[in-house]
Amino acid sequence: MKTSPIIQKPLTRRDIISLAEDIIIEYVKEKGWNRVEDFKLDLQELYEYVIYPRYEYQLIQSEDLGYKENEKVLGKVISNDRVILIDRSISPPNFDARFTFTLGHEFGHGVLHPGSKEHFRCSSKDILGSAIIDEREVQANCFSEHLVMPNNLVLELIKLCYHPDKPFIYIGQGEYCFDVFGKNVLKKIGSYTEFCRMLAWPLTGFFSDISRLSLGLKIHKLGIISNRTQEKFSISNTRYGGTPKIGQVV
Repeated sequence: MKTSPIIQKPLTRRDIISLAEDIIIEYVKEKGWNRVEDFKLDLQELYEYVIYPRYEYQLIQSEDLGYKENEKVLGKVISNDRVILIDRSISPPNFDARFTFTLGHEFGHGVLHPGSKEHFRCSSKDILGSAIIDEREVQANCFSEHLVMPNNLVLELIKLCYHPDKPFIYIGQGEYCFDVFGKNVLKKIGSYTEFCRMLAWPLTGFFSDISRLSLGLKIHKLGIISNRTQEKFSISNTRYGGTPKIGQVV
């Protein structure tokens, strides 16, 4: 049995990102990938390659986790028993855009909060909400963001996909031509958020089929778009709308 790293509180955001990056680096080494074009994250495979060998958490995806304050519980972690559960309604073979980020979020609780006597029962609001108060939920979200969508790999795959020689520019509603893996794609764009989602569209498969909204928000936060309008990135079209927080991806 490998000894799990003992995490001493308080955790800084940099600590959390470093832990997520360390796991990704080990996963890439295990896969033997040497080029950015080789990279294709499979979060369940990462569990088999790194999370289970390093932390020995059992992963269960076949149970109905019920409700918490009238919200569906999507994930649960029992740290003392080293068990991670994902609600069967969002687990494969069902296709649910919430699965990838939820799984990363629960990995975050397992890695960041080992030995906790509390059972983490995470509802949609805990994971996907814009007004998260519990610092541990914010930490788990930050971990998931950087595990599923590492900054450097997102940037490198954007270069691979679009070959940009200057910043992307958004000037408002209208038609935009995108060079996607060498093919011109003409797309009518209705908002800045939609522009970010469009840039994310060809890349979600590299990141364990994360949702376009999640990856679009990540692209927005990386600051690679020159937004010439007053529009802001908005998640108001989702149930838990509002202004995204650092470490929060939906």
